Amino acid sequence: MLLFGITSSYAQCLATSTPTNDGTDGDAIDSFTLNGVASIGNSGCPSNGYNSFSTPVRTLGIGGTYTFAAATGGPYGYDEGLAIWIDLNNDGTYQNSEQVYASSSYGTFHTGSLTIPTTASIANNIKMRVRCAYYTTIANNEACTDDIGGYGETEDYLVDIVCPAAPTISIAASNTLLCLGETATLTASGASNYTWTGGITNGVGFTPMSSASYTVTSSVPGCPSSSATAVKVVSVTSTPLTVTASISSAAACGGNTVQLNGFGASNYTWNPGNITGSSPVITATANTTFTMIGYNGSGCPGAATVGMTVTTPTITIAASSTTVCPGTLVTLTVSGASTYTWATNNSTNTTISLNPSSPVNISVIGTASNCPATANQFIMVNPAPSLSISASKTLVCTGSSVALGALGVSDDYQWSSGSIVSADTVHPINTTIYTLTGTFNNTGCSATTTIEITVFKPTISISPSSPTACPGSVLTLTASGGTSNYSWSPGGSMFTIQTVTANIPTTYTATASSPTTGGLNCPGTGTVMVNVFPNPNIGVTVSSPEICKGEGATITGTGGVTYTWTGTNTNSASINVNPVVGYYVYSVQGTDANGCVGSGTVSLKVNSCAGLASYNTDEQIFSVYPNPNNGTFVVESSSSLKLTLTNELGQVVKTLEFEGMDKEQVSVSELPKGVYFIIGENNGNKISRKVIVVQ
Repeated sequence: MLLFGITSSYAQCLATSTPTNDGTDGDAIDSFTLNGVASIGNSGCPSNGYNSFSTPVRTLGIGGTYTFAAATGGPYGYDEGLAIWIDLNNDGTYQNSEQVYASSSYGTFHTGSLTIPTTASIANNIKMRVRCAYYTTIANNEACTDDIGGYGETEDYLVDIVCPAAPTISIAASNTLLCLGETATLTASGASNYTWTGGITNGVGFTPMSSASYTVTSSVPGCPSSSATAVKVVSVTSTPLTVTASISSAAACGGNTVQLNGFGASNYTWNPGNITGSSPVITATANTTFTMIGYNGSGCPGAATVGMTVTTPTITIAASSTTVCPGTLVTLTVSGASTYTWATNNSTNTTISLNPSSPVNISVIGTASNCPATANQFIMVNPAPSLSISASKTLVCTGSSVALGALGVSDDYQWSSGSIVSADTVHPINTTIYTLTGTFNNTGCSATTTIEITVFKPTISISPSSPTACPGSVLTLTASGGTSNYSWSPGGSMFTIQTVTANIPTTYTATASSPTTGGLNCPGTGTVMVNVFPNPNIGVTVSSPEICKGEGATITGTGGVTYTWTGTNTNSASINVNPVVGYYVYSVQGTDANGCVGSGTVSLKVNSCAGLASYNTDEQIFSVYPNPNNGTFVVESSSSLKLTLTNELGQVVKTLEFEGMDKEQVSVSELPKGVYFIIGENNGNKISRKVIVVQ
């Protein structure tokens, strides 16, 4: 019967238990060796799977570690798991904590080591149990369990746990000659536990304030003979070392060299960097506080610190575009410093613009706190098509056909004529520059090229170059500049001369051909406008359209510069006449500033005017009011009258008739302002009134 937990709360079973298992020779512990001592009598697996051996008894020391080897599986080579327990406290039970080995897998051969803790009991014939199980790992609470894994063997052995021999302890010291403030480390070896005097810990640094001896002891509880001690003396020099440190530049630029200088010691170590020497030269990379440890001839240190501030501007360039076509404007803006100098054009502005034609790396130097830094920006310039134009001919006559062709590689083509193919046919009227644009579709980059087609047009001149004439004048136009094939339009002349009669303003065109380079015989045209001045409108006025015999009248011509009066030799603008009784018509021919001629006439009636005055101005016969007026007035009559309204030229503009006492409103607002006359006859007497229109 297996008993669990009968001796303590941690006990699982009695060490005298005999757990059973089905077993064959393939499930046996074939051999077991511990600390070089092999078992005797391992000859196979008994039928109940349990075996006990009283010899040999292994001797194990407190705190010792011992190797073992176990062969399992017998002739069949069955894989087994393996576990070992020792009744370390010698209380007659196996506890979970007393499992000193357990395999993590299974096989036919197991090796390892086990350690006897310093808490183990010192006694003889302490039970040790070794178990194997078929294809099974064995837990720490299965020291007495039957049928682990179905097949296996349990073997019990005896061990003596004894006090170990006293160890030989040695002490390693980091330094036994210290200056005040230095740290030392004492590390003991050779035993399993250590107790130091002076409050120090094994292998842990400490700072002694004076010279002293430090003792380490190793002991095993219950084993006075196993104790051992060792002593180490640490000497401390109490005189401190005074050192100073300086730096060549406390404010340095990143990448510059700086010299550290130490004073007051024999040798020096600088940290960070573990740099040695009294005046090392370093490269400034970051803000750093250097600690210098200086040692004198006795090895005593002194410490000093020195700081360095490092300025390393971080320069960045922002580009409006980093991939462009040739000639595209790129704007670059730099930031990160106080002042800048661009390598491209020595500009000191923060922003520059350029039109790169090929890939270019743009550099700028920025300075902050007198420290320079450089930034670069690469601008990729994609190529543009390389174009040229072929032409069937470059010198033509007006309207001739010219075949143009694109040369070079491009994805798309665009002609200034509107065509979008690689070839174009044009018919220039005048000398013309044709433009071809090619574009790469993947980048959008384009290029432009031109070709000039010269159009030869003979210069045909016509003289006079600005002809003018009066209506009916005959002019001779003469063309020059051509060599053959003259023709005129209108007119139809096939010679250099065209005779025309001027009536209205007319444009005349002369066409002629003329040879030029390359065997061309091209037509040319010349035009001239014949301007026709109008004849002047010659007016004639008379001082009074009717006069009495013996009276004189003044007749005046208007609208000309010079005048010729019919029947006289007078060329002045006015003539004075004193004709006899009758009706007369006077004619004048006037010439204006352009030399054009017009004519005009006026009539004059001469009355005999016998007896009373021919014109009775008695207002009792008829009256006019208001006078002057704005073109509308009233004529009031006291008897039957027939009256006429004439202008200053004697021309009748209106007729008025009255039957007895009557009045009539007259409107002449459609006539120009001026002096008008109302003329009539009453009982054989002439009557008249002057009417003034002031509108």
